[in-house]
Amino acid sequence: MGYFTDKVVVVTGGTDGIGKALVNTLMRQGAKVVTCGRSHDKLYRLQTIYAGKTLLALPADVSNEADCKNIIQQAVNVFGTVDILINNAGISMRALFTETDLETIRRVIASGLIYLPSSVKDFGNPEIDRYLAQYVRGSNDMGHIERIKIMKLLWDATGTEFGGRHALYELNYAGAPEEVRLQVLKGAERGGRLKAMEELVDSCMADYDEHGWTGSTWLPPLSGAGA
Repeated sequence: MGYFTDKVVVVTGGTDGIGKALVNTLMRQGAKVVTCGRSHDKLYRLQTIYAGKTLLALPADVSNEADCKNIIQQAVNVFGTVDILINNAGISMRALFTETDLETIRRVIASGLIYLPSSVKDFGNPEIDRYLAQYVRGSNDMGHIERIKIMKLLWDATGTEFGGRHALYELNYAGAPEEVRLQVLKGAERGGRLKAMEELVDSCMADYDEHGWTGSTWLPPLSGAGA
């Protein structure tokens, strides 16, 4: 028996690309898989491939809150629990910000960031924090608080004037993504930039925890202000 044997795994966006590859791999390893997608034809073909197996394929749009709730509820109804959640589904846009309508921007943001907590107060709520600890934890024993901080740091870097999304898109899709990333990594290692980047991330992460700033460099929030 392997690690995923009889584990209930929810994989969003499991009808194409990486998501479909994850579904196929998990099924081979004996997992009970719940996946979703927007194409009924692709969902039907996937369910047909694994007819009689422990696969539940559901129509859903992950930018729709009701659909997201339904995915988890159906997983619990059929398999009794959810052990692992893989947020694979996502959408993107390629257009000038000034030419993009607000609804499109909301859909792009919602598909990737909706599951992050909006307030540090969520960590102090046992009913919420236990779900964050279970579903938002990272790999290699990374806790949910550290992963959430990393995700927010990434958003600060890619969602503001400090890092344009279009520039990052062109960088990642200039060639084979894996090869491009490998070349950048090796170049950073040889030139010493990787160590400097890791130190910068460590510095950012060490500046605060769920209780506030850890040093005297930054001012605390105003009394009574929300998180």
